[in-house]
Order: sequence, then structure tokens, then C-alpha cells
Amino acid sequence: VSDMLTKLNALSEHYKFVVFGLDKWTEYENIDVKYLHQLHVHIASPSFVDYENPDVIRFNGLFREKYKTEPGKYGFLGFDVTYYYLSAMQKYGENFFDYLPEFKMDLFTTSFDFIKTGFESGCENKHVFILKYENFRLVRVIE
Repeated sequence: VSDMLTKLNALSEHYKFVVFGLDKWTEYENIDVKYLHQLHVHIASPSFVDYENPDVIRFNGLFREKYKTEPGKYGFLGFDVTYYYLSAMQKYGENFFDYLPEFKMDLFTTSFDFIKTGFESGCENKHVFILKYENFRLVRVIE
């Protein structure tokens, strides 16, 4: 990925690029951040934490106070999944699973947009965030 972005960046003086990448790219330490901006890199991701959101700031503070550490990716995800399913169960009862495709709620780091995959089968979450690099951080473009 780093090699490809380096080569595309060399061409960016003559061509305009918008590069779409995978969520895994955000973990690579050998990618020059300058390239991510110059190539207008967009990332498809199943999750995104907006640390400027007042609810996220409040959750961070409460989590930090109770556990003496940051919630991190799995702290947010654990809260979101638990809150979503327990809320669905509270609203629809033990048959909540049948209502997941229509049950929507705001969460911290993810979203659920379920579709039934078959008459006798389960559901699939089709939600994805589209993120882009802006001012040296990832921001949400499409939810």
C-alpha cells in the first residue's frame, strides 16, 4: 500500500486522484500522511469514533473515571453492541430478532442497518462509514 501511494503521489502533480482504501490502512505506520491528503484517500470502515461528539466526550470521561483507562475501539464497540441489542430486546421482547431490519438508533462507533439474508436465515449488517483524511485526521463523509 505504501509503495502504491508513493507512486500515485508522484503522479499527482499531473493527475487528480481520489483513492479508496480499506479500514486496515489506518493501522499502517509506514504510510506518509501527506500522501493520504494529497491523494484524497477515502476509507470504507464499519466503525468510526467522532471524538468531538459531546456524547463521546461524556462517555470517555465516565469510562476513564471508572476504569482508569481509555475505552479504545473495543470499549466503544462493546457498549454499542450491548446497548443496541438490549434496547431492541426491551422494545420488542424475546422476538426482537424479527424487528432488527427496522430498528435504528444512534450509537457511538458503529451503526446497524440489517437486511434479512433469507426466509429461514439470519440478518446481515450492510452499514458502512465512508471516511476521508482532512486536516490530518479522519472525518466522516457518508454515514
